[in-house]
Amino acid sequence: ALVNRPQVLLLDEPLGALDLRLRKDMQNELKSIQQQTGITFIYVTHDQSEALSMSDRIVVLKDGIVHQVGTPQEIYFEPKTPFVADFIGTTNLIEVKGAAENTVLYGGVQFASGNPVKAGKTYCASIRPESAKLSKEPVEGRVNVPAVIFNKMFLGEKVRYFVRDELGKEWIVDMFDPGRTILEGCCCVTFPSDRAWVIEADVDA
Repeated sequence: ALVNRPQVLLLDEPLGALDLRLRKDMQNELKSIQQQTGITFIYVTHDQSEALSMSDRIVVLKDGIVHQVGTPQEIYFEPKTPFVADFIGTTNLIEVKGAAENTVLYGGVQFASGNPVKAGKTYCASIRPESAKLSKEPVEGRVNVPAVIFNKMFLGEKVRYFVRDELGKEWIVDMFDPGRTILEGCCCVTFPSDRAWVIEADVDA
């Protein structure tokens, strides 16, 4: 396909049948070939991590409708819809209400929003698992949501915790470099308010 030097090359799930290690090696090889040749690659994949690592720009589609076009960083950190936030990577989507200008409420917890909000209107806030931490006590200067740990997975470089807050919402929190310390029981999910990306709740409709 490259011999004829096309301007655009379509790759439709080219690595889908490979095992994980070979897949990672081939991702690097394909990216290197694209950079060397300068040919535009249109890369179709359902693997979100592959889309993030391989792309200069990502188009997120649902039912034939474009939900967002942007760089991997824009798609991951600034999703325009709850679908994009939930589809690309892992996230905690919580329903919040506008309390005042640039402030939202989650249950009895109030925190600043980086995006404008209207009082009384419902929004979604996206908090990535790596942006949150677990603490046995509230942490000053961070948003603190009381919760209880109900499951966990040790993954070597991190422990993935599954917790449930007082509203019944289940969260995923990734604690990196955990050593041998494993948390149990009651805790607070804590995160900086600027790591909660607030978006319209009904834009997926």
